[in-house]
Amino acid sequence: MPSFDPIPGYADLCQKFQIDNDARDCAWNIITTVWETRGMMSNHSDGANNLLVQVVHDGIHSDSTVFQNEISTIVNKVYKKEYYGQPADFFLSSVKIIFYTQKMVVLPTYIGEVNLGVLDIYLAEGHMIPMQWFPIVNPNSDLPAEPLGFVKLNCVINTLLEKGAVQKRAPDALADWDLRREPPRILQIPRLNLRKVAPHQYNIKFNFYKGFDLPFSTGRFSADPGVRVITACGVVKGDPQANTIRPNWNVLIQAPFYEPNYHDLIFCQVVCATSKQVLSQLVLSWKELVCNQDRFRAPRWIDIYQRESNAFDRLFTVPGTLTGVDQTPSQFLEQISATSQYKGYSSPINYGGRVLLGIELEPRKFETGEPSPANIALKPKDCEDKWSDPYQKCMFRFQIFYGEGLNITGSLSAVTVEFCIGRKSVQCKPAAKADNGTFEFYAAVELECDFPFDDLRDNPDGLPGKLSTGSGTWNPAHFVRNLPDCVVKVYRTDPMGVGIFQELIGFWRGSVISVLLGRGDDWADIQDTVFVGMSKFDNGTGETYMGVESIMLNAGDSAPSPSKKVPWGNEFLPDSRKIMHPYLGFQIRELQRDASCKIAKEEHAGFLAFSAKLWLPTREKCANAPPFGSGPPILSPWKEWNRIPIPKPTSDLLHWYAGFTIRAHVYQAKQLQGKAESGVASSFVRLRYANYPVANSDTVHLTNNPTYDTTLTLSDLEMILLPNVHEQDSSVEDYMVDAEVEEYCKTKKETLMAMIQDLSEVDDNLTMLRIAQRIELSVWEEIPMPFGKSTRMIGRTFIDPEQCLTRKTNPEWRHLFDGDPAVELGYILCSFQVIHCDERILKEVPLPLVPDKSSVTRATPTDKAPITYVEMRESKIQIQVLGLRDLTDPMPPIMKVKKPFVEISCDDPKTAVQVKPTDRPSPNNANFMECLEIDILLPKDVNYAPWLDFYIYDEPLLPLGPCIIAYGNVPVSDFYLDEAEDLDNLEENENEDEDAKAKRIAAEKRKQFYTFTKDLQKAGTVTQRQRKTLEAFWEKKDEAVQRAFDQHLEAPDPKKFSDRIFQYLTDKVVKSEDDSAKKEAVKAAKGKKGDKGKKKSSAGDAAAEVQAVEEVADQGGQLDYVDLTALVDGDRVSDNGEDADVQDGKKQDDAEAEGDDDHADALLDEDDILPDQQENVDTADGKPNTEWMLLRAHKSYDVPLEVVGLLAVKASSQSFDAGGADHVKLFRGPIKNFKQKEAEVVGILKCKVKVYEKQVLTEEQLAKGLEPQFLDLKELKEGREVPYEMPDINENFPSQDVEIRVYLLRAFQITPVHNDLISIHKNTVRITLGNKTWKWEQDHDLISAINPQFYRCAVLKSPLPGPSQMKISLVHLKDGWMPGEEVIGETVSGGEWGRGYFWLPGWIIDLEDRWFCAEWREETIHKPREVRDLYRKNKPGISVGKLQLFLDAKPVVEAPDWPIKDINISGRQMPLEMRMIVWNLMRVAPMSGYTSNVIVFAELIGWGRAKETDTDLLVKVSRKAMFNYRLKFKGIKYPSPDPTFPVKDFLLRISVFHEDMLGVQNNKLIAEGILPLGEIFRDCMQRNLGKSSPDDMEIVSLEPENAGDLEMDEEGTKYPFRWYKLCHPGGPGRYAHKNFTKVGYDFEKNAQASIQLTIQVMPRAKARANPAMLGFRAGPAKLKDPNRPPQPANPLFYPDQCAAYIAYVCKEAINNKKPCCICLCCVILIVAVVIGYAYLMQIGIVPPL
Repeated sequence: MPSFDPIPGYADLCQKFQIDNDARDCAWNIITTVWETRGMMSNHSDGANNLLVQVVHDGIHSDSTVFQNEISTIVNKVYKKEYYGQPADFFLSSVKIIFYTQKMVVLPTYIGEVNLGVLDIYLAEGHMIPMQWFPIVNPNSDLPAEPLGFVKLNCVINTLLEKGAVQKRAPDALADWDLRREPPRILQIPRLNLRKVAPHQYNIKFNFYKGFDLPFSTGRFSADPGVRVITACGVVKGDPQANTIRPNWNVLIQAPFYEPNYHDLIFCQVVCATSKQVLSQLVLSWKELVCNQDRFRAPRWIDIYQRESNAFDRLFTVPGTLTGVDQTPSQFLEQISATSQYKGYSSPINYGGRVLLGIELEPRKFETGEPSPANIALKPKDCEDKWSDPYQKCMFRFQIFYGEGLNITGSLSAVTVEFCIGRKSVQCKPAAKADNGTFEFYAAVELECDFPFDDLRDNPDGLPGKLSTGSGTWNPAHFVRNLPDCVVKVYRTDPMGVGIFQELIGFWRGSVISVLLGRGDDWADIQDTVFVGMSKFDNGTGETYMGVESIMLNAGDSAPSPSKKVPWGNEFLPDSRKIMHPYLGFQIRELQRDASCKIAKEEHAGFLAFSAKLWLPTREKCANAPPFGSGPPILSPWKEWNRIPIPKPTSDLLHWYAGFTIRAHVYQAKQLQGKAESGVASSFVRLRYANYPVANSDTVHLTNNPTYDTTLTLSDLEMILLPNVHEQDSSVEDYMVDAEVEEYCKTKKETLMAMIQDLSEVDDNLTMLRIAQRIELSVWEEIPMPFGKSTRMIGRTFIDPEQCLTRKTNPEWRHLFDGDPAVELGYILCSFQVIHCDERILKEVPLPLVPDKSSVTRATPTDKAPITYVEMRESKIQIQVLGLRDLTDPMPPIMKVKKPFVEISCDDPKTAVQVKPTDRPSPNNANFMECLEIDILLPKDVNYAPWLDFYIYDEPLLPLGPCIIAYGNVPVSDFYLDEAEDLDNLEENENEDEDAKAKRIAAEKRKQFYTFTKDLQKAGTVTQRQRKTLEAFWEKKDEAVQRAFDQHLEAPDPKKFSDRIFQYLTDKVVKSEDDSAKKEAVKAAKGKKGDKGKKKSSAGDAAAEVQAVEEVADQGGQLDYVDLTALVDGDRVSDNGEDADVQDGKKQDDAEAEGDDDHADALLDEDDILPDQQENVDTADGKPNTEWMLLRAHKSYDVPLEVVGLLAVKASSQSFDAGGADHVKLFRGPIKNFKQKEAEVVGILKCKVKVYEKQVLTEEQLAKGLEPQFLDLKELKEGREVPYEMPDINENFPSQDVEIRVYLLRAFQITPVHNDLISIHKNTVRITLGNKTWKWEQDHDLISAINPQFYRCAVLKSPLPGPSQMKISLVHLKDGWMPGEEVIGETVSGGEWGRGYFWLPGWIIDLEDRWFCAEWREETIHKPREVRDLYRKNKPGISVGKLQLFLDAKPVVEAPDWPIKDINISGRQMPLEMRMIVWNLMRVAPMSGYTSNVIVFAELIGWGRAKETDTDLLVKVSRKAMFNYRLKFKGIKYPSPDPTFPVKDFLLRISVFHEDMLGVQNNKLIAEGILPLGEIFRDCMQRNLGKSSPDDMEIVSLEPENAGDLEMDEEGTKYPFRWYKLCHPGGPGRYAHKNFTKVGYDFEKNAQASIQLTIQVMPRAKARANPAMLGFRAGPAKLKDPNRPPQPANPLFYPDQCAAYIAYVCKEAINNKKPCCICLCCVILIVAVVIGYAYLMQIGIVPPL
């Protein structure tokens, strides 16, 4: 089959990224958080691991530190990787989390891995696989599903266009139920054994039968191809075949697969066995295999296409190897800088052969047999009948006509075309550029191919894709449909055609069917270009397909020369003329380009006109021809005919051309990308056709959104036409003149057939134009030069003449591009006419072009459609200019901003207005504070609305006048009353019936009424209940209400309307006597929980209330936010005479926005009284903690407030809201990437834009003396009429000195600065606002941590309006011999935009947006907490961490009344001490024969080094290991000052080791467990809050399992204890005694030891008042000596202990009836005595025995 893309979403994702990134390479951020591992199989001889965790992607890895002697490791590391390249490669790759163990100084030893597919991660919700447990497996082992350990992790992928990391909360902020269990338990090891718990298990059976036309191996003309299948469960290979590219593998490769699986892709590769080169690769999707099992089960040929640079070998790294290095910041900067260059994408146009493949899924179950890898040879009987018949020969004839817009150079001035089908290709002779601007080939070439054929499967007799009906005929369309794609490549070469130097300049790829059909879309059309055998009567197709008997020539004969009567074929054989008609299947294809094309960025690949034919010999002839038969070879029917050139349409033989005129109606352009130094274009439009003289428009100066309103005409053009190719006698005379003229239509009979005929004649005219060259409309820029001026093209668009009618049609927006159509350089609104020289329309004088619209479309070319001009309205544009914000300097430090000013114009430079220059308070943040207005005529139709241009000028260095240093623009259409509509549906339906028109008017009137009643309620004229009553009467079509509203529409007066309507309502509404005794209802006025509060009479009262709330919060109390007030009958009047429902109008509006307008609020009855609100504890575990109690009044958000939408002014591109100023993004110079131009913003201009339109009054209103007013269009959208007035900008935006308070809380997810190698930062904070900077170290000590906690407030003072773009930087201060500072991460300010940062909501902290937002400043007393992403300049757009904070601001004069909130959480931490007593161990696994030397290590993870007990030697399984040993942990604070896992969860690691007595070997791990103690520490703090005396303080202990589980010290103090069982997962490094319990994960069945523990947690003051000694040494609270058996001792130093030990050993030997075992000391002593005696005897001192 020609194309195969079974991967769901893959092709769509690649295309999306290609379009969004203008065909450039893309960048992604991969964030992998490895939280912890448990139950890791030991790989050291000491029974533990020195674990190294590595995250690998694309061969580049990042490593963790080495964790020594552990089997359950708290990794808690965030790996952040960047990938830069093509999406086609990226989405095929995978993220591997590989685990190694480090042994001495040798390379790490591979343990296992977790494989996550990038495509699976990206297609998941939020582009994230959430935090969960994964089994660690070795996919290359015999048991690829057997877990070797378990890891808890998650992975996130996001792009530069997405806001920071998708994972909004830190992993350690997530709740873990396993840590909150009471009483605490040893953490379980998850048993994710895929063989047992997988819900689905399969064997995927790949039946590889054959390969055909595979690629050669590098440096050879053959290959040794073999196949291999790669899944997440391993790699399975097949046996190769030597020295062939057409192998017969006939092998079954069986690969196991388990679900769930996070690597959906399956790779089938063809590999050369000798060179190890991947020849081709086929990618499959597991989901697609499951959903289409029947389709994949049947064997079929699959063609493989690959790109120019496929990095197959980097997709999968070999397990057990360390490959690649991490990217340095400089390397990444080099890659990011390449985004401004054009690279492009590689397209899959290189043929990689075809593979005969069938895939079958075999479900497996645990009880019936597990999945297993296999490589099995298929039986011959299963293979011999599949595509073993003689090959089918295919004879293609390609007719190349001309190329248009092809790019040549001086030395390579000719062009050649290559046609490729499979591995075969053919080139035509080079052609040079002709006088008409095209490359004229008009020649034919032949391509002969052989393809495998199956007489059963490729020989159906029905329609393509249908089963055979058994008639015995052959429909070759099915076979042709499954041929490989046709790839057309265009090269530029030398004129002589030597072909030594060829450069690819364009290509096109499509199916063979599409090539043979040409422009047809019917399967029957293929019969015109496909021929079978010699005669249709005996070619086996049922006389459906013609044969080539009429064009076959005898040996030595030449094809007849063309004549005017018979330009092709034989004059006496009509069939030959049809067969040889070169223009059958004519098509013009736009060539594509990619990174392999040798053309410049601004060069278009061009167009190519060609057609194709195919002759298929009959099956009998293919079987008789060599090499399958002994008959003669098959000769081509095209060979002699190809020697004759194809007649040109302009030749005397055809004369297929006529005179035409082209008219281009150009209205306006928008968002042009000027290429001059300033970036602002002076542009004109150019119309070009072929090599005729061009037509240019006038130049519109200094705007990127010009309005041209001009018609460009090219007259006396000779355009080639293509007559009806299916009719022998057709000619260009068949072109029907005046087919679109109304008078011509009237001459025909008014019948249905006549109307159809009219449309068909128009279609015939357009079809004849399909051979004509493209029309080019381009926009050019005038660039001033020292001597004259030059021009440069901005962009262009091509128009197909076939799509152009004779009459004027609706304009449409076309995007402009230079070389690649995917690169957008602006848009142009235009329409075109192609007029025959004899058309009546041509004689009409064209009117001057003004904005107009017409209903003429291609579907209705003959409808009556007079030109309707767009109505222009008198308008005013009002701009309140506040000032510049963080405008960067053009060329620091040489050229800085000095004294800027702003010029604003709309559509015409004559409308330009400007503000006065100023440099206050600073040039980069200049405040203008002026109000400007522009009088202009604006089109009523929003589709023709102009743009508002802003130009920032500054004093130049040279005396040449002010120069533009920045520019921006705003579409005026954003302020229009109606949204933009499709230009094809602009006209109102003139044939709309009266009923439809009445319904439309009634709907509009109803909308106006509802808007009006809302305004009445907001103004306090009516209550909410009354408004609902009015709306109910309106729905009932009450005459009085409708009449009152009609009177109001004629003469708007809300007071008179209310008088009329209320008088009516008083008479209408009759109250029942039963309601005389009304019940009093109590309505709960919902408090705002800190978000919104009632306005206080004075700032002092509000501050006092806030202070009271904080005091209650500090004491851990509950706040009562509920205020119960009485409400009688739903409506009551307050003391000041206002309706209670409309007091605090803003709050009422908010309630309206959240409620449903269609339902009135019901009155609260006695039973409807709301209870006290339950506060939302938004902590991870749902339980209050110190931070929550301190800051619970400040609502917490995981994102910036701008993203949440809490601010009336969002930091978006243009946020036109009545609540604040608008942001106009400013640019400087040419924009490099239009679709990502936010990365090139150099600052913003704060202003407020309003558009006013002059009223259109009726004659009656004018007669009453009313004068038209200018009304605000934005207010009209809301149904309000607000007349024009010149505002006082200083009143709307009053200047005040403001105290800004930045409450810094904490930073998390921080990426270390030096490739993740530095584990600790010395953190400080810089806050910059304009030219003011606040430094943390001036008031506080540095914080040494990766994720620091601050909980302090920074204070800055600044005037507003003024510098408002705040930047917060987290900085690492370096010490040592090279002191300095490095930025860890920072929020983005406006001054950073031009340095690669993207301008997206939430990236900027804009104080003005908050200060002038009444909701934030006045109504939100307790400002919400927010989380902002931190960025680094060498990694633009990629989050390197997050910062939690909240901001507040007060006027300086009121600041003393609002004291700064104390958020120092460290002062609220309680210092604690933990005491742990190890009493005994029981049933300890023997590690040295039958005994173990037991020592216990305990580590409170994250709180210092591990502590250890003494050693109990020679502990047997039958006796206890006795310790009575106390360990103390000091310096603990709760809550933890480090909020990250595991420190905050107080995890106690308990490890039991076997100690080597001689100290030669490492200690061997017997068992291990992790005990979470967070609940005990929490309980201790809560019990001792507020207690100052140690006597009143309490000690919290680990609860015993039974009430009698107590131990005592020598003083009689009782200690509760608890037994815990510890396990070991096993592994090759763990020795397991054959008679002892087996290792494993089950605490009951696989326990390797049981430990008796007492754990006490107490305040530090309590611990000092009750001292206790370590171990069991003498002192306070001394523990009893453990009743251990005698231990081995040195007889020289400790003879008594040695004697006791000898007596104990002898006693044990007698009791057990076993030989006595003597200790090493005795052995040494006896040997020394024997040697000494022998020596003394030799020298004669002692007598011999």
